Amino acid sequence: MEFVNGFNQNVAELQTAGVDVQASYRLNLSDLFGGQSDLGDVTFTGSYQYLDKYDTITLPGAEPVSSKGFLGASEHEGQFGVVYGRDNLRVAVSTRWEGAWQDTGFVETEENPEGIFKQESEFFTDLNVRYVLPDSADNVSLTFGVDNIFDN
Repeated sequence: MEFVNGFNQNVAELQTAGVDVQASYRLNLSDLFGGQSDLGDVTFTGSYQYLDKYDTITLPGAEPVSSKGFLGASEHEGQFGVVYGRDNLRVAVSTRWEGAWQDTGFVETEENPEGIFKQESEFFTDLNVRYVLPDSADNVSLTFGVDNIFDN
């Protein structure tokens, strides 16, 4: 053999199908409470994702391998968030719901004879506070956040 061509090729294929639904609503608090001084606004957002198909084909002509319901590809997911804003301040609370999923390749034990890790549905809640410094030419801001407040 005189020459081996070992360049990388991206021959894999990913096929996905599903439905995403999203809604948001913004509420001016001054309008709600009779036009008092600027009380800021509240924005509500929500979304839901349904994953119908998540198949990978590693080589042309190979059979598809479904990853639906496995790590990173739960069948159902949803998010809900509330953001309060006034002047330079923004406070956001968001909750993400992840449907059940599993992952393979774990060591088979007496407690787990199949070697499969199974995660039940779970909620994760995050908090973020952002303050934009007044008169900042570069729009400099201070941000504080806590991911997964309840340590799930």
